[in-house]
Amino acid sequence: MDPPYNNRQYLPNYHLLETIAKYDKPIIRGKTGIRQYENQKSNFCNKSFAEDALEDLIGNSNFKFILLSYNSEGIISEIRLEKLLKKYSKNLYKKYKIDYRRYKKDKGIKKDKLNELIYIIDKIK
Repeated sequence: MDPPYNNRQYLPNYHLLETIAKYDKPIIRGKTGIRQYENQKSNFCNKSFAEDALEDLIGNSNFKFILLSYNSEGIISEIRLEKLLKKYSKNLYKKYKIDYRRYKKDKGIKKDKLNELIYIIDKIK
């Protein structure tokens, strides 16, 4: 699983794939022809709803194992992520921190470390 981890909506970045998948004729705007997506905003991109959205996804998934990728500066804190994943883990719980290059636009930020967090659990059915 690789859910959105910040407040930027993904839909504008994937508008061509959305149009191909829906095979429709959307009303588009701007130089790049972005679809209207205001009524399709993801709860994963909202601090008030992100944790509940992830719990709903994990709790309702029918998988033996879950591998989750998330950013250390994500909307859901590392502590909250760990608590949530441990709640649904039977025996296996692994966490990996991988150093990650900061997005070039964010060079002025003073924080030194940015990590991609990788979690693996064996899900309780």
